[in-house]
Amino acid sequence: ASGRDSIIKSLAVLDANGILHAGAGRNIAEAHKPAIVTRKGVKIGFLQYTARWYQDKDMIATATEAGVAKITSLDGVTIDPADLELLKADVKKLRPLVDIVIVSHHNRDGSTAAQFGAVRGTSAGRDRSKTEEYQKQFARVALDTGADFVFGHGTHTIQGAEIYNGKPILYAIGHSTFDQPGYEKSTDGLVARVVIQGKNILRVSFVPVTRDAGNDVYLLDPSEGEGAKLVQWVKERSANPPAMRIDGHEVVVMDKATPATNHR
Repeated sequence: ASGRDSIIKSLAVLDANGILHAGAGRNIAEAHKPAIVTRKGVKIGFLQYTARWYQDKDMIATATEAGVAKITSLDGVTIDPADLELLKADVKKLRPLVDIVIVSHHNRDGSTAAQFGAVRGTSAGRDRSKTEEYQKQFARVALDTGADFVFGHGTHTIQGAEIYNGKPILYAIGHSTFDQPGYEKSTDGLVARVVIQGKNILRVSFVPVTRDAGNDVYLLDPSEGEGAKLVQWVKERSANPPAMRIDGHEVVVMDKATPATNHR
């Protein structure tokens, strides 16, 4: 099946099981449509993009064809200005409809000849644990336009964290139950926990995770062994590392709770 056929089949499976999705659709309008979830009276809107794909003719959503919502960065530094304008328009449209806006994207993970031919963006052998400049630009534009939290995924690694103008960014959260052939050794991941209070994000934390030979994910203790190593990696991979503290199994990266309400 072509990329477009596979996308339509995948969306049908999600729809049949009542699972909301964002970032792909039967046309470009659907691909840019947010997923909106209401929990305990709080409306949370999700937008999703991808900076990694294969051939435009197979994967990118158009006015009439199925595909994904894209963020193009051939060099890992700059982003196609038209894509940034679409991102801004999506966030501005979603902002008044919800209480919390969460934006994510599949990091470009380097580009391959199959994607773009032999162009300046080809980066075989790139260190995927390092956050690229375009990722920072994407996150900051989303947050400046009105998003509350941005995270990335898709590099098969974990990357750093940042608090930008009081808003959290996790640049790559790595793996969960992912068993694509060739990535057997990519086991590192972060599970993010976002606490919302009074229709605002109060606290953001993560728990380091890994998976066993049976592809079952389990939580790691962040204060020792493998868990402590993953926490150290997040710190080392952060350009401006936020103050992190361990609270039980969680590593807190942002906490706006006042001491009076902070029952520990």
